[in-house]
Amino acid sequence: MTPEIEANWKTLAKLAMEQQNLYVAERCYAALGNISKADYLRKINKLVSSEGLENFRVQAKLAVFDKQFHRAEAILLQNDEVEEAMAMY
Repeated sequence: MTPEIEANWKTLAKLAMEQQNLYVAERCYAALGNISKADYLRKINKLVSSEGLENFRVQAKLAVFDKQFHRAEAILLQNDEVEEAMAMY
């Protein structure tokens, strides 16, 4: 993979995440060889297919993906998911 191609995948991944197009973002991270991010997004995509994108668990996991832990914690606590918020840390 050339540096230009890698830069294009990274840019596409960033744009896909901004637009919450999680399937495209998953593919981008897989192409970049970032298996941990691709796997995490795959799990979120499975949750989206059953719960929907606006589900609080999906939103909390997306906040964790963006390293916004306080936001994820707030989302979980607002929905009385204290145990899940503690497990996140």
